[in-house]
Amino acid sequence: MSKRLIRDVSKLTDSDKTKIRQRYGFKSTKQLIKSVEELFDLGISDTRKMKLAFRYYADEYNNDILEMREIKKIEVRKKKADLKKTQMEVKNFIKSSSKSKIFIYKNLEELKKIVMSLQGEKVQLKIAGVIYALNNRTFNRLIDLIESGNIFITEGEAISSDEELLQVLNYSSEVEVIKLDTKKNKIKGGYFNRKHLLKNVDLSSIQIYEDSSGFKGDINCLVHSLVQFGIDNNYTEDWNLKMEQIKRKVITSEVSQVKVKEVAEFLKICISIKRTESNNNIRYYGNKDSEIKIPLALIEEHYFLIRKMEITSYAVKNYHDIKDKDRWNEMIKRSGARDKARYIDSYTLVNLLISENLVEKYKKDELYGTGFANKTNDLQEPHYKENNCPEYISKKDNTYYEDYKEVFFDFETTTEGDKHIPYLVVCEGKTFYGADCGYEMLCWIGDKYKCKPIRLIAHNAGYDIRFLAKYLRELFIIERGHFLLRANGKFGRYKLQIQDSYALIAMRLSEFSGVFGMEQKKEIMPYGLYTQDSVKERYIDMDICLEACKKEYENKNIGASINIEKQKEFCDHFINNCKDWGIINNDKIDILEYSNRYCLIDVAVLKEGWKTFKKWIKEVCDLDTGDYVSLPSLANDFMMKQGVFDDVKYLSDGQREFIQKTLVGGRTMVRENKKCKINRDVDDFDAVSLYPSAMKRLGGYLKGNPKPLTEKNYEFLKTCDGYFIEIIINKVNKHYAFPLMSEMTDEGIRNFTNDMEGKTMFVDKISLEDLIEFHEIEFEVVRGYYYNEGRNEKLLEVISYLFQARIDAKKNKNPIQNVYKLLMNSAYGKTIMKPIDDEMKFVDKKDYETYVSKNFTFIKEVEEITGSFYKVKLYKELDTHQNLCSCGIEVLSMSKRIMNEVMCLAEDNDLMIYYQDTDSMHINTEEVSVLTDLYRDKYNRELVGKDMCQFHVDFDSKFLKGELKSVESIFLGKKCYIDKLQGDEEGVYDYHIRMKGVSGDAIKDYAFNNGIGLMEVYDDLYNGKEINFDLCCGGKKLTFDFKYNMEIASKKVFERKIKF
Repeated sequence: MSKRLIRDVSKLTDSDKTKIRQRYGFKSTKQLIKSVEELFDLGISDTRKMKLAFRYYADEYNNDILEMREIKKIEVRKKKADLKKTQMEVKNFIKSSSKSKIFIYKNLEELKKIVMSLQGEKVQLKIAGVIYALNNRTFNRLIDLIESGNIFITEGEAISSDEELLQVLNYSSEVEVIKLDTKKNKIKGGYFNRKHLLKNVDLSSIQIYEDSSGFKGDINCLVHSLVQFGIDNNYTEDWNLKMEQIKRKVITSEVSQVKVKEVAEFLKICISIKRTESNNNIRYYGNKDSEIKIPLALIEEHYFLIRKMEITSYAVKNYHDIKDKDRWNEMIKRSGARDKARYIDSYTLVNLLISENLVEKYKKDELYGTGFANKTNDLQEPHYKENNCPEYISKKDNTYYEDYKEVFFDFETTTEGDKHIPYLVVCEGKTFYGADCGYEMLCWIGDKYKCKPIRLIAHNAGYDIRFLAKYLRELFIIERGHFLLRANGKFGRYKLQIQDSYALIAMRLSEFSGVFGMEQKKEIMPYGLYTQDSVKERYIDMDICLEACKKEYENKNIGASINIEKQKEFCDHFINNCKDWGIINNDKIDILEYSNRYCLIDVAVLKEGWKTFKKWIKEVCDLDTGDYVSLPSLANDFMMKQGVFDDVKYLSDGQREFIQKTLVGGRTMVRENKKCKINRDVDDFDAVSLYPSAMKRLGGYLKGNPKPLTEKNYEFLKTCDGYFIEIIINKVNKHYAFPLMSEMTDEGIRNFTNDMEGKTMFVDKISLEDLIEFHEIEFEVVRGYYYNEGRNEKLLEVISYLFQARIDAKKNKNPIQNVYKLLMNSAYGKTIMKPIDDEMKFVDKKDYETYVSKNFTFIKEVEEITGSFYKVKLYKELDTHQNLCSCGIEVLSMSKRIMNEVMCLAEDNDLMIYYQDTDSMHINTEEVSVLTDLYRDKYNRELVGKDMCQFHVDFDSKFLKGELKSVESIFLGKKCYIDKLQGDEEGVYDYHIRMKGVSGDAIKDYAFNNGIGLMEVYDDLYNGKEINFDLCCGGKKLTFDFKYNMEIASKKVFERKIKF
């Protein structure tokens, strides 16, 4: 609706009349007149009728605009008042003596108000246990992210640092603002990011080295300086004891002036810091009257002891001229005069080394294994080195292999209040009750199995472990985001392993019956009935239980009108369960026993499903699921065992990092990156088993070591088996609506674009060939690696066998087909695994000091958990990471080629594709047959079918029958679209909805609450409307808030505002 008033309602223009008709939905003037005649007598004259009718609606139009303006004014005033209130709260806090204050925010807009109010203040923001310094860069980053329309993160995705921050902002509801010292900037120091060029000169006393080997096992530079002071002054064991204490106190690689002050006060000494960049270049910390005064320098963020060094200033300044002379370091004149008394101190030496260009920065590959590799971002130049081959070794052949007894368990908890609290746990048919039920279970397990190693298995064990962690020691957790894969620890005298079955069997427990062929009772569990009070009361009136059942039915049917008959069936089923289990007495139900019965069933289903899956894996792979953390690691060992990686070389360090730059995932985008609406029949044209198809088409993996490219021309590259190179694109001669070229934005998002002239890309052989064929690019080669030792073609044999075995199993209705499917889809994932920069260790309080002292160099940060142990985050030595990324990268590139051949062929022939999501595309229904013929003519292959490298129409519905198609679609952006589906029956529709980061339930709930259809929701978003989605669906949907202290709570409010 226009925001302008109609100036003269007595003299309406044609434009005014058109606006009125459009505003009130009249297709003709006759309809408009008729609607007014139903209210008033307009007389006989047609001219008078039209004039009065339009005059009536013109007045209504102006009144609507005035009302809208008034509402807008009220909204603006409210927003200003809210902002002013927030600003006042922040201002009062900043002025106060309080060190910190917690501000609550319901959504990102409220968080933005808080952040805006803090602009220019020297504070930190603590959100969900993570601390961010609110400097200018962070401020702009936060505001840009909050204002961004793409604010959705899907669980399990690989995410950039900005996306990770955005995820934290969305998943939290409070921010703690922590003041910093506003007087002066803090001084900090870490390692020296340069190596010196003085041959055979030892500067290790100030932690400056000829190469990075000096960093191996090195300690923090502040602590090192204090230790060196003790050595120089022949201090006693008392000093060494104090140094061990300082190691436990200073537990980061960089040390601020606050820490220096604390250290000086702790040691009861005086520490001076001398800097070149400060006018008042010496600062003192601690007791100036102390007998012990330690002079330190801080140059280029590196602390070191100011001490005499065995070199003169003349020797440094004239190093290149005199370095080959005897005792050159003592020289003070060109004549050769020497004088040890003229030795300079370390402060003067380091400044001279910098000014005389006798230091140079480390390259990233030189710092692998030092714990400081993140300090430099340069790619290592391509180089040759011998790499080792993967070799399958049975886990059971490992010297330290232990046979674990597998035990299955599941917790039931109350979810109201500040945290979830367990009220029972089932384990091996036995039930333990109360808040400490987890502890009782662990004790029982130890007694029952006589302290044998135990593997505790739960579905989604990342939830259950939170009720066990506080009882365990030496806990080590392997996680993927919030998702636990496996944890190891000890309880009493026995070893304990906690395995998430979902990491290997990635499906809901309710799906086990269909997959593993077992009977499974329909779940009727009124979760809202279970509160701390009701659990304590235990026996609850039947009427109250039935009301909870009705509510549970509503929660399971979010966004739909309640079917009273089916709701009654749901409640009757609950009562029948209670009768079958004999838990009704005097119209009261034993809700604790009811929950116990269902938990027993769930554990039994999990146990049976796990054992069946384990048997299938043994049959197909001859491997034991218990030996593996996740399915990709199991699939990787299967491929290795089959010889798929024979003569293929691992990649590590700079080689791995360079080659991994060519990795590009599947393309997901709307045509030309522009939102669109389609009102015609469209098919979802899906590739059959895209990644297995890519492996089949690839045929085999590259053998041998990568060699640095010396002949930088395409004629040589065409003779290579494979290559991974950096190129500059000079010209793009052909553009596509779905470009093959891509670049990373400043926000870390991959953008597929035609605008790549003059830009750099990292490509492998397959992707470069596609760029030449389809985009007709002109380019130059910068650098890279090539392979020329052939391919291991075992891959083709193995993947073909798995695909055919699955088809045979499906024909025989053998559920083992699921194993073949899982193996195929997981077969390449581990080859491109990125290095893990840090790891988590859980340390008992009593072991903490020893642990910190021993692992001092690699400690990143520490957090106290539930008062009983510490969560320590450690830097990992990156030079230990190796992978087979050359394999996975080529699989991904070949998968994109399979899509490119079809999509580029369609575009070249003016066939319309609207959207792509990795392995599928939305294409006009009537054009599929045309594309099929074109594909056959060009590639001499059949496009449509059920075999690998073919495509099929893949819309799905729970109730529509026949061939499905979309009759109306709206595409908003990546993974944000809706299809209105129709089958054989006219007028009966289903919907395929996607909105990244917003659940289908939340979308349906919004539509239902606003009395609109799902298509209208997307249409509003298409037209630019901002929609606030409630991910908790008004309390009907349980949404978890994972706390950093291993606690878990239910979100009270979880909203996302979406606007395109």
